[in-house]
Amino acid sequence: MNPIMTGPIEENDPYCNYLTLMKGKNILVLSPTPSHPQDAGNRKRIFALTKSLQELGATIYFVYCPREWDHEIPKDSYDGMNQCWDYFFVAYPVQSAVYRTDDEYFELDAWWDVGIEYTVNWIKLAAKMDIVLCNYIFYSKVLELFDDSVTKVIDTHDIISNRNYLLDRKLGYRDFFYVSPESEKAALDRAHLVLSIKEDESNWFKCLSQTPVLTIGHLEPELSEITNREIDYNNIKLGFIGSANPINVRNLESFLDQYLTICGDRKSTFIVGGKVCDALDGRFQDQVQILGKVKDVSEFYDLVDIVVLPFEFSTGLKIKTVEALSWFKPCIGTINAFEGLGSNCQYHSFKTINELALGVEEITLQDTQHTIAELQKDSKSVFLNYANSVKEAIKKLYQSDWKLIKNLQYNLTLEESPDADDKRAIGKKKYNFNIITNVNFWNAQTNEELWIAFWINSAKQLGELQVYRSRHFENVETDKLKLYHQGLVDNVHHREFYQIIDLFKIKPDENQIFIHLLDFSSIVVDDDCIGKLKNLKLGNNNFLSYFFNRSSIDNNETIKKNVCHMIKEEENIDDRFYLWDLPSSSILKDNLAKQNKKNILLTKNPIILKNTEYTSKDLEQIVIGVSCLDKSNQAELNKLIHCCQYFLPQHFELVIISDLNLSINSSIPQHSANKAIDKMSTFDLFICIEETKSISFLIYLCICNRIPIYTKNDKFIQDGAIKLIKNFTFIPTAYQSFLEQSIVKQEDKANSVWHYSQERFLEYWLPKTEDSYTITEKNIQEFAHNISYR
Repeated sequence: MNPIMTGPIEENDPYCNYLTLMKGKNILVLSPTPSHPQDAGNRKRIFALTKSLQELGATIYFVYCPREWDHEIPKDSYDGMNQCWDYFFVAYPVQSAVYRTDDEYFELDAWWDVGIEYTVNWIKLAAKMDIVLCNYIFYSKVLELFDDSVTKVIDTHDIISNRNYLLDRKLGYRDFFYVSPESEKAALDRAHLVLSIKEDESNWFKCLSQTPVLTIGHLEPELSEITNREIDYNNIKLGFIGSANPINVRNLESFLDQYLTICGDRKSTFIVGGKVCDALDGRFQDQVQILGKVKDVSEFYDLVDIVVLPFEFSTGLKIKTVEALSWFKPCIGTINAFEGLGSNCQYHSFKTINELALGVEEITLQDTQHTIAELQKDSKSVFLNYANSVKEAIKKLYQSDWKLIKNLQYNLTLEESPDADDKRAIGKKKYNFNIITNVNFWNAQTNEELWIAFWINSAKQLGELQVYRSRHFENVETDKLKLYHQGLVDNVHHREFYQIIDLFKIKPDENQIFIHLLDFSSIVVDDDCIGKLKNLKLGNNNFLSYFFNRSSIDNNETIKKNVCHMIKEEENIDDRFYLWDLPSSSILKDNLAKQNKKNILLTKNPIILKNTEYTSKDLEQIVIGVSCLDKSNQAELNKLIHCCQYFLPQHFELVIISDLNLSINSSIPQHSANKAIDKMSTFDLFICIEETKSISFLIYLCICNRIPIYTKNDKFIQDGAIKLIKNFTFIPTAYQSFLEQSIVKQEDKANSVWHYSQERFLEYWLPKTEDSYTITEKNIQEFAHNISYR
């Protein structure tokens, strides 16, 4: 059949009638790069996805706009596409290409060519399309050529917004295409469905746009036969194959510098294949085996024993990693190389190039035969699990009605009946939370970890949650396993700081509210971060809150300096809020005097977690809670234990919150700090033996549960929340006094605003919109009072 049609096609043309009789869906695929040969990652991706759709029964109309060759399309490439696809068209450019810009970003449609429009409109005369699949957002204008009877899909390949900043830092220059987050959002909004190559990027696109997002990884063709190479353990063949992409070149050269320094005298050979050989620095020519460009990648894989994937930085999914895994080769690489593939293997989790080089050395030194066999087993398992998930996703793409799904997603509204007690109609908004922290909250043992875990659990109850880190995991395998058990493994992502704050600029739909909680102590590390935040302009319905942890501020002069700097810089910015865990900090005192409306003191804004009515002075059992998170406080804990055992009435029981290995009586209950929320609700009173700033979360929980707190250290007194006793033997007397005050409703709630739920807490502090109900401080206090004492 003729790949390039010329002249109009009439409606009664027999060729046109023939097209309408074709079975399966008609899919128009637009690509800026050829599908043949598959000698680059994006070409392999385009070929694999399009071929899979064809095998599901689709008729493929492949439109190629040649941007990569100035004069003519190589014959082997042309013939390959012509023979592979049902219909093949060339949309010859008629405009001059714009490959560079002096502006910060390209315009979204800067690479669009009217030649594409001519070709596509001509094809529309010949056949009715069911799906149009656009590769890359810079060609998304093609979707506007079709009405909504056609399913419009964008395969993103990569996050394009702010790609220029990554390239500036890593390469020193800008390459390919890059746009602002707003432009990327505009492109995604043109589609009924957005395809992402890995889950981590899917979450980014979901934050940008309400268009449904489907993760479809890269599917390598199934190999008919794989021959296991016999390994010479005295000369292990390591290797890398790739295109001359500058990211490939920079990562490979960085690795070879480390590898040749660390493993130079070892019995191993490093083989380099592909076009990357042409761009490799000359200093490596005599130190590695240069295979060069190959006609078939099997030439490379038949030579190597272990494939090395040295990506310390890159964008998108590493298709080269999937290719290597598909050959069932033992693979070793960085976190970046295996990101999105679901691997927990330690040899797939190196954080840096240096660590990877050391890992390669380790394989050649320790029980080499067994280690390589296990690595091959792990690599094969990762590939098979990944390939199965990709196949299911492609079926979902082909079979689902994405026009309907997008329509439902856009029109979905949350409704809630008026609160009978409150007698107010609630205009419901959909909350989306982005929590930005480098704290290992999944452990939930330290004070800071407990706070962040609390915010995350609260956010999960109220709406959609994503967690962003600007640092990599310390132990990927262990950390991700814990996140998996907590149901959060797909919610936690690594991003550069500049990428994270770009989320704050996106304007969501009217029924969406985005709340960004930034853990200041772990995220804001220098003046550059402060400068980016100062110049940040939040999008509509975006709210930014900083969480200040007093312990971190007091114990670190750099953090204290950054906090002071930030508050000064944002003095006249009204759309930021500060969450403080404790009062008494001199910074907070000074700031409260100036900007009370921006500061939220959490101990004065408790969320009611327990509603208890005290009706008797003669309770059968009184549970005394105490924490010991620091070993230095064990001596004081031992005094309390001794007092409870020998001086207090028998119905006073002691319960300890601690993750330390305490040498105590086994009959005394001890619970991990990560159980604090559940266990502390059973406490009748709490004894503070540690610095309050080091256990501020436990203090907050006590206040929320209306548990009286006592201490015999006057330095721990906190604005009436903690009361002083002479010594531990006065515990029964102090508790008796608390009960008496409770019965006659004399609890001290001065200057506090009590919130019935996490949602009411948000509604109270967020600026009111026209369709939201108004809550005044008086109303919330009266409401809480009625709840407390009804």
